[in-house]
Amino acid sequence: MFYKRKIISLILILCIILFNGCLAEKHTSMFFNGYDLRKNVKLCDYKDIKISKSFTDIDDEDIKSIIQMDMSANNFYIKTEKSIIETGDIVLVSIKSDKKQYNIGTMYYEVGSESIFNELDSAIKGKKSEDFCEVTVDKAKIFLTTQGIYALPDVEDKQLVTDFYEMKNYEDVEKFIKNRSYSEIIYNYIFDYIMENSEIIKYPKEVSENIEKHIADITSAAESENMTVEEYLQEIGLSEDEIRNSVIEYYSQYIFAEAVLDWENKMIDLQEVEELRKDSDGYKTIDTANESDDFQEKYFDLLLEVLRSVIVESTQVVD
Repeated sequence: MFYKRKIISLILILCIILFNGCLAEKHTSMFFNGYDLRKNVKLCDYKDIKISKSFTDIDDEDIKSIIQMDMSANNFYIKTEKSIIETGDIVLVSIKSDKKQYNIGTMYYEVGSESIFNELDSAIKGKKSEDFCEVTVDKAKIFLTTQGIYALPDVEDKQLVTDFYEMKNYEDVEKFIKNRSYSEIIYNYIFDYIMENSEIIKYPKEVSENIEKHIADITSAAESENMTVEEYLQEIGLSEDEIRNSVIEYYSQYIFAEAVLDWENKMIDLQEVEELRKDSDGYKTIDTANESDDFQEKYFDLLLEVLRSVIVESTQVVD
């Protein structure tokens, strides 16, 4: 009897230990090492939000605009007969240089966008569609070869659009776009609501480390240009506060994303994360935001893909 009671007591103690262990379980971020999502993130109540079906509807003009955006994102352009480059033109240009940061290669570029370096626009605007010129930027020689002016194809050409999406007919394209837009509208509305109405009580240490890295990079760039940090920031049109806020905003969306998936018990499987690491450039074994940029990008893409699915499935859409 004594031994029986002792065994029962041991079983009860073991159960208490296991139970307390479950209560003490940390809901840890997969990305930010040791970051407790339940402790550091206060989510708003988003479960009872209802969306009107009419809010998710798109018309024919919306579909055409989406087709154009998809084609542009995939560089699905056709060469035009236009001979002189003007602002707003899409130009196929080869950019080569003796400095690595300007040795970009061949790409489509919208003239006037100033998305690469300001001197590019002034160098090629007014040139022939197929021409060569040289420009100097930051003491670097840059060689530009324009290879034609391009434009998006006519989205009214339903067969061309169908071929672009690799589908059987245009009706399938419309259905695909409507379904995708339905998901995106719901996801964007709900996640924007979560971002605006939730609170991050304490940020992971990696966020402040990343801010410090950005400031250090700017300090280094300023020194290379024989400028003070203040002068360099003025040159690029940013302030330290703007840099700090942009880093915080960038990581906040992923913190909230993980917090929602943790709350919904839909966190990405650890095995999937490990597979991403193995497939990424600059592979490391630690589970932290100090991973390679390639891994970060893949992880964040997967994270938002899973979050989108969870939000769309759980949101109530009413007539």
